[in-house]
Amino acid sequence: MVFNFNNVRHIAFDFGDLTSPCLAFTSVMKSSIVAQGTSFDIPKAYAYDVLDNDCDVMMSVMDPNGNYLIKNVPSQSYRLYFDLFGSYTVSYTFYDSKGNGGTVRYIFAVMDQEAPVITLNGEYKDTYKTSDKITVISASVTDNYDKNPTLRVYLRHPNGELKAVTVGQKLSLEKGSYTIIYYAFDL
Repeated sequence: MVFNFNNVRHIAFDFGDLTSPCLAFTSVMKSSIVAQGTSFDIPKAYAYDVLDNDCDVMMSVMDPNGNYLIKNVPSQSYRLYFDLFGSYTVSYTFYDSKGNGGTVRYIFAVMDQEAPVITLNGEYKDTYKTSDKITVISASVTDNYDKNPTLRVYLRHPNGELKAVTVGQKLSLEKGSYTIIYYAFDL
């Protein structure tokens, strides 16, 4: 078999650059839970692309109230102070000269680590007679963050059953060991 390549034309297909750049940081960057009153040094990010040296990285930082601390600026090192409860969002938008790119977001959640404080507005006796009526004592609840924490009161019966009761409710109980549980939670 003889092949004649005299009439064959060279055909080139140019599919172009279809791949997004890769994002890299000058130090570790990951979403996390942080304590209020602390800070974090957000690292500068770089975009790398094997087919395109012309890559841009823009960054934005938003606080828990939806306010931009910085918005769509060239990537830079930035110290973020966590002074509010909620989620801070750090966004990096990166692209090459062909428009390939994407957005990466990191979330820093500032959680309220302090439980509400319950103060009973009175005292219970250690023991009662079965003929006694026991009034569920009211309580006040304070919290470092939530101005209106929720209070629930439960009665644990001798058999382990747990029932919700209300402040001021009069309880007539049979013989046995009972526990009144005050439970408060915040946002």
